[in-house]
Amino acid sequence: MTRRQKPRQPYPGEVLYPLDGNPEKATVANRKGLKLTIYAWRVQQPKAAVLFIHGVQTHARFEFLRHLSPDEPDLVMPAVTAGSTGAASTVATTPQIPAGGIAKESEGSKQGGKQYLRWCIYEGSWIQQLNNAGCSVYAGDLESFGLSEGWKGRRCSVERLDDLGYDVVTFAEFVSGDLTKQSQSSSNHNDNHILPPICLVGISMGGFSVIRALELMGERKHWLLLPPGVPAGGASGGAADQVKTKMAADVTAPEGSTRPGAAPGGAPEGAAADGVAADGIATDGAAANGTVAPHPTADGVSCNGCVSSESPRIVACVALAPMLAIEKASSGSFNKAIAKVSGVLSKVTPHIGAVKVPPARLRWVDVQKDEDPLVTCPLKIPCRMAAEVMAAVPRVHAEAKSIPSHLRLKIIHAREDSIVEPQGSIRFINESATHITERQLQILEGHRGHYLVIEPGNEEVLNAIKEWFKIYE
Repeated sequence: MTRRQKPRQPYPGEVLYPLDGNPEKATVANRKGLKLTIYAWRVQQPKAAVLFIHGVQTHARFEFLRHLSPDEPDLVMPAVTAGSTGAASTVATTPQIPAGGIAKESEGSKQGGKQYLRWCIYEGSWIQQLNNAGCSVYAGDLESFGLSEGWKGRRCSVERLDDLGYDVVTFAEFVSGDLTKQSQSSSNHNDNHILPPICLVGISMGGFSVIRALELMGERKHWLLLPPGVPAGGASGGAADQVKTKMAADVTAPEGSTRPGAAPGGAPEGAAADGVAADGIATDGAAANGTVAPHPTADGVSCNGCVSSESPRIVACVALAPMLAIEKASSGSFNKAIAKVSGVLSKVTPHIGAVKVPPARLRWVDVQKDEDPLVTCPLKIPCRMAAEVMAAVPRVHAEAKSIPSHLRLKIIHAREDSIVEPQGSIRFINESATHITERQLQILEGHRGHYLVIEPGNEEVLNAIKEWFKIYE
């Protein structure tokens, strides 16, 4: 399939996804200093927080917002009233669209002057449904994907695949700090307010990344994974030092809207706000030089019944079609040949495309990927990334015992997945992670593919996630 447009970053003032629900955007720095973008669709006094991590090629909003299938009608862009501003609420809403700020990105845009949008839609998405259920939702662009910076300035490229696991830790620390800041504000009005637990959800490579993040944190006894009843102040400082988040304060306003408390005409996508962090995504404290202090190790006991001085912790994880096997990815004569020399190629030509990605079960998913400006690496995975995957998949199984046994882990995989075979998920649950007390594998039968969030029938998957996280409306 030929790429319909070259992957690119947004132009100054350009609104790529005008129907994405007004997420607040913040930039955080990972342990190697790369700036990562995280989005937040927040609700007031959330009973839980969900952190979404996307898969290879895509980005957070493409993966977890709603897509229209070919049999659904186009959505017309809403009109803008001069001088209008966004809703003054922390709850995600349909945004206002600035004149001239709409990017053409619809699959098979209809003839005529109007622009349409067929993906990255908040209305009807998993994110909106979780918001309606009382959950704040966060989603991060992993390094080299979406709006985040990449290793050596490249797209779809990593030095080590473990770096993606550390990115998840960076995002989770940010989420914990944001929830703590919100709780401190709410506690002035509600002394009985309880900090919400954090739940991780990753798909494909993101499924691998959330599991690997749990292993990396478990090895270092990170405070985010401490069980109920264990004071965070007694945690080892080694983890915090190794995955320390140097949060930048270039928090941007929702696209085409005004953030509550900010000046009208918020910064467009890709543009940093002036000065230190403003109201929106909370940070732990902004310095005059525009940087934000790392989230400190907090005192406290647990997420259940904790007070405002404590920090929310990770309690559960769901991995969707996680990249826990490589047989299918390395199949085919070309991919097999590349696999044999991937180690050498990763050093000599790390950024050259090597491994072909199998097509999606539904062709229109690939069409939308090809048309999306932030989707990268549409045809082949670079040599370095491919070599890292082949080395990291056996490691994630070998180090599964590092995941604390009290965490709740669920894996959902389609039996007919054409991109990542379910055998790796089966082996992880039945062999690698048997020490985890509450673990579950759900194999989806029938015509189900790899893109479990996008494809029809995704409501079943979301309901399973909500039940696992004990999120009830």
